[in-house]
Amino acid sequence: MLGVIGSSEGQPYSDSIFPRIVTTILALYYDQGFSDARFSADVEKVPSSDPPRVRLKYHIMEGPQVLVARVLLGGYEHTRRGIIARQVGIRAGQPLSEGAVVETQRKLYNLGIFSRVTIAPQNPEGTNTQKTVVVMVDEGQTLHSGLWPGFRGAASGKRRDRHGLSAAPRAILEITKANFTGRADAAFLQGAGEHDSGARPDCLHGAQLFCLAQFQSAADRFFEKVRNIQTFTSRQYQASVQLTQKLSSTSSMLYRYAYRKVIRF
Repeated sequence: MLGVIGSSEGQPYSDSIFPRIVTTILALYYDQGFSDARFSADVEKVPSSDPPRVRLKYHIMEGPQVLVARVLLGGYEHTRRGIIARQVGIRAGQPLSEGAVVETQRKLYNLGIFSRVTIAPQNPEGTNTQKTVVVMVDEGQTLHSGLWPGFRGAASGKRRDRHGLSAAPRAILEITKANFTGRADAAFLQGAGEHDSGARPDCLHGAQLFCLAQFQSAADRFFEKVRNIQTFTSRQYQASVQLTQKLSSTSSMLYRYAYRKVIRF
């Protein structure tokens, strides 16, 4: 315990150390199931000391230790129970750890399918030190859609003139069904539409390397802000680049790079 406090004989003294000490000590007790722990300190000046010294006395009132009797899961309809249970770090017979509660909430929210997660013991004001802990989840909206613009470019293998590239505007619609099978998974349905002028581009003059086969390229960008989550808001940024190489009348080679960044706050 003294090693955690960080104060030892001979060190300089300052009143500013108390908030840190109180936070550190109580966090240790809360993490071991002592939810009613209290901490106080007395500072006494040592008489006739040169240089001036103080004597620190710490008073810790532990209170009863609360243990977990059992864990109940509730609130889910489409999600499989095992998916939730694997994220729960609270175990029967162990202390009701505040750290385990926070970590369990974090893992459940990271699944991206719950709008609210509450974890609390039954009858919290009761004197029984064996508590049943209830983990309640609210399943969030599962159907999302996004529409974002982009462009499509192409280069053909014909060398008739120097007008070998063309670009056409396009739009992509994506519909996402989260928690599709109840395993925190997702199903995507994506469709694309573009304006086709009817022209077929020829190869750029001198660019013989890219005239060996027909290439088509596409670049897209996407932004989405989700507000339906009650405990946080998320922003999603996505961009992708795709290159399609026509190998024959029946086969093509697809090269695709996608970048996605999700920010929660």
